[in-house]
Amino acid sequence: MADPGSRMEGEGMPQGLSGRRVEILECTLRDGSYAVDFKFTENDTAVMAGVLDRLGFRWIEVGHGVGLGAAKAGKGTMPASDERLIEAAKRALPTRRLDVSSFQESEQPIN
Repeated sequence: MADPGSRMEGEGMPQGLSGRRVEILECTLRDGSYAVDFKFTENDTAVMAGVLDRLGFRWIEVGHGVGLGAAKAGKGTMPASDERLIEAAKRALPTRRLDVSSFQESEQPIN
């Protein structure tokens, strides 16, 4: 196995991205909540946010898997409100940016 530090600059980089910064929105604390039936606690959120911060993620998405307000709309209960999860993440991430997705019930069915 080759030493990752021995790569030449740009080697293995998809054409067109060389020299550009790629920003990743880390969504484990939102989308990943589906895997645990939306049961991430405030402590889970703070611990995972801290780990993601140490891994270097600049953008971290937090909240109900379906989006903000989804629990209030009956789309899966959570042990803490979206607001409390966001506050827990903010305490663990003083220098990172948080992102949230909102839930809106459609008036019209989508075909």
